[in-house]
Amino acid sequence: MATEAPIACTLTKAGLTDRLADARKLGKVALIAVEVADHRALLRFRGLREAVDQLVAAESECCAFFDFDVKQEGDVVELEILTPEGGEPLLRGLVAGVVAGWGGAMR
Repeated sequence: MATEAPIACTLTKAGLTDRLADARKLGKVALIAVEVADHRALLRFRGLREAVDQLVAAESECCAFFDFDVKQEGDVVELEILTPEGGEPLLRGLVAGVVAGWGGAMR
């Protein structure tokens, strides 16, 4: 995990608005499951690997302290996000952005 990176998001207010809109859209069309605990979030999507990879690339630029891992098995794309201590509020904010468009139940 990139613990040497400062725990801060470098997006502008407009950039954050756009990013959350993109995350919400991805959640609406592809999110199938979410698990969040402590310093880790696991999101599962039905397909759309390219969109998940784009979100990871964009988030890696503005939130370098996050550690992302993307795996795909069949049509399910799994995104694991880890954060060091102190990054939990930003992790929850990112997950909330994705979940905002989702019609499923949290588990």
